[in-house]
Amino acid sequence: MARTVAVIGSTGSIGTQTLDVLKRLKESEQDLRPVALSANTNPLIEQQIETHRPVAYAFSRELENIPSDIRYYPDSVSLIRDIRPDITVIASSGGESLRYTRAAIENSKRVCIANKESLVLAGEFIVNLARKKGVALIPVDSEHSGVFQLLENESRDAVSRVIITASGGALREWPPGDLKKATVTDVLKHPNWDMGAKITVDSATLFNKGLEIIEAKHLFGLKKEQIVPMFCYTSYIHALVEMKDGTIKIHSGHPDMRIPIAYSLTRPERASLGLGLEGIVKDKLKLKDLEIENHRAIRLVYEIYDMENAFKIVYNAANEAAVELFLNKKIGLSQIFDIVESELKRNQRGSIDRIDDILNFHEEIKQTIYRKYKWRERL
Repeated sequence: MARTVAVIGSTGSIGTQTLDVLKRLKESEQDLRPVALSANTNPLIEQQIETHRPVAYAFSRELENIPSDIRYYPDSVSLIRDIRPDITVIASSGGESLRYTRAAIENSKRVCIANKESLVLAGEFIVNLARKKGVALIPVDSEHSGVFQLLENESRDAVSRVIITASGGALREWPPGDLKKATVTDVLKHPNWDMGAKITVDSATLFNKGLEIIEAKHLFGLKKEQIVPMFCYTSYIHALVEMKDGTIKIHSGHPDMRIPIAYSLTRPERASLGLGLEGIVKDKLKLKDLEIENHRAIRLVYEIYDMENAFKIVYNAANEAAVELFLNKKIGLSQIFDIVESELKRNQRGSIDRIDDILNFHEEIKQTIYRKYKWRERL
C-alpha cells in the first residue's frame, strides 16, 4: 500500500519543493501519496490541490471550485488528527507550528521537520514525545540532515565534535562595521540558496545558524563544546563529524533542498530524483573558520545554550520581530542584534513547559518589540 503524506505549509519554499520531490519519487516508483495539504493564506494551494488531488486540505477559508470529495479543515491540527498520515512534513514556519509538530508526532509514524521553532521553543518536549510515541523524527534542514546521517550507527561517546556549516549569506564579505548600511535589497541577495525573506535575513545575520545550534542540541543530545560552526561559502559541505580517533566524516552535496527532503521521506532508502546534479569539484569543498566573537548571533546562542528554554524562546521571538521590522524598513540590520540582546538581558523567565504558555510568551516578546517601535500594523 502507498504510504500517505501530509505537507503542512505546502505553499512555502520547503512545501513546494516537497511536492516536487513527491512527484519525482512517484516517477521513480516510490509509493508515496500526498493526501493532505495545508497553508495559511497563499492561494497557490488551489493549484496544488488540482495537481495532487489530496483527500483533504486546511486553509484560512473554505475554497470554491474544490471537488466535493476533498474535505476542508479550518486548521492544520484537526487535519492531521483526522487524516492520520503515515508521514507528516512540517514545512510551515513560525511558533504556531509547534502545535502542528505535536499533532504530527501523536498521529503519524514519521515526522519530517523543517520548522525550527518547534525545536528551539520546545526541543526537549518534542524529542521526548517522539521517543515516547516511537515516531521517527527526521530533520529536513540540510545541515541537520547531514549530521543525522553522519551520526547514524555511531556511539555518542565516540564523537569529539560536530561541525555545522554556514554559507555566510549575502553579507559574508562585508566588514562588521558596514552592516548598519545594509538595505533589505542587499540582504535578500543570497549567493547560494533560493529561500524565503525571513530565513534569508537570518542567514545574513547568522541568527539562522544560532537557531540551528539549538536544534542540534536537542536533536543529537550534544554538549555546547561539541558543536562548532564553520563557513562553507559554496554550501557544498553541510556538516562534518570529528570522531575521537581522528576520523572526520563529511556530508557534502549540491545545495538543493530537495535532496534532504527526499532522504527524510525515503530513509533508509535513497531514491533517485533525476536532478542531473553537477559533479562536486574540489574547489567547492572549502571551509573557513567562523570567529564567534565577531558574530553576535552565534555568541549569544552559546551564552544561552545551557539556560532554560525561556531564553531560547526570547532569542527566537526577538529575532523574528526584529527581522520583520527590518524587512519593513523600520530599523537597520545591526539593530536586529541589539534588540535580541536587549530582550535576553530583560528576560526574567526560566523553564516553561506548557505549549500554550510557550506560545503566549513568544507572542508577548514580539508584541513588546512591536510596541516599542510603533509597528502598529502588527498589534
